[in-house]
Amino acid sequence: LETEAALCGVVAVLCFFSPAPTARSTVAARKKRRRKRPDKSGGILGPSLTEGDDDDRAAAAAARRRSMLDRLEAALLRMADKQMFEFAYTHRLLHDFVAYAPDAAVVDLLPTVLEAFAAMLSSKDGARAACRLLGVADAKQRKAMLKTVRGNVVELACHAHAHMPLVRALDITDDTVLLRKTILSELCEGGAATLARVACSPHGRKVLLAVLAPKQPRYFSPPDLAMLEPTLIAKRLTLPRPKKKAPKAEGEGEGEGAAA
Repeated sequence: LETEAALCGVVAVLCFFSPAPTARSTVAARKKRRRKRPDKSGGILGPSLTEGDDDDRAAAAAARRRSMLDRLEAALLRMADKQMFEFAYTHRLLHDFVAYAPDAAVVDLLPTVLEAFAAMLSSKDGARAACRLLGVADAKQRKAMLKTVRGNVVELACHAHAHMPLVRALDITDDTVLLRKTILSELCEGGAATLARVACSPHGRKVLLAVLAPKQPRYFSPPDLAMLEPTLIAKRLTLPRPKKKAPKAEGEGEGEGAAA
């Protein structure tokens, strides 16, 4: 009798905490009907995917992308006005912008961040953004960017992140006089001691190898080579220059005057 009473108690507890079979079946049936409910176009769970829907989604995604890039550019312009490019989160925002924005937008932003080139080399994101900006800059802008690192080339060459923008500058700058004045002179002015310090640094040796063995996979890792590509933008985004009018011949003007 005690065993039967105990079993009855257990069954009562289970029945109390378990849902009724009718309720369980009702929930399952409702979920089943929801899954199989057709929509107006004849599909299940929403309209069917068509080519027009894909085009609309692509257009909406492109619009959202442009809106986000425009807001990010506006934020970077405000940060440039307030001289906030020494902070790591600003470097992150700049890296995201130059990584996903088209070349035209990066070229438009470049004059604003020229003076902050040296300040953005202290972080990984800032160094990657600097490499991208060097690739889209023209000769005059690149000269202004390299002038900001004067006096600190040796320290930047031995830095964990700042050495790659120097490698990038050595790779794409064809002005040897500018490179000698801004980078190479400081590496050599200290004599053998400075060269030994740079050569013994795991990061500084890459700056020297950029001159001796540029872009060699033996010395540069795949992430390093990825930061050095593309070499330059495909086409410089400048307005076409107006065509100059051909000068008139000496006799042509006199002939017109005589005819008049």
